[in-house]
Amino acid sequence: MSFIFTTPRRHWTSAAKSVSGIHDLWLADSKTAITVVNAIVPPAADPVSNRMVGRILEHMAQYQQISSQALEYLRGFSQGLAENAEAYRLAEAQNSTTFD
Repeated sequence: MSFIFTTPRRHWTSAAKSVSGIHDLWLADSKTAITVVNAIVPPAADPVSNRMVGRILEHMAQYQQISSQALEYLRGFSQGLAENAEAYRLAEAQNSTTFD
């Protein structure tokens, strides 16, 4: 009789950790970007300089909104992968006792 051994749980867990790592890096980089952009001051006291800084701050606000949605997606995706790994582990444990 032939047996095939697979380790999908390990792959699910590895994928969950990778996605979680992407989330953490994105979050750290976003915090750095927000700090840098919020420190921008107009180079001169004229309307054009003020408008340009205003535009940059508007873009940062849009980035923050989109980034928070993406981070929420990544968090949920990572959590889903981890839950699948656990479900697979439980199914394997149950199936292994069935055949003993």
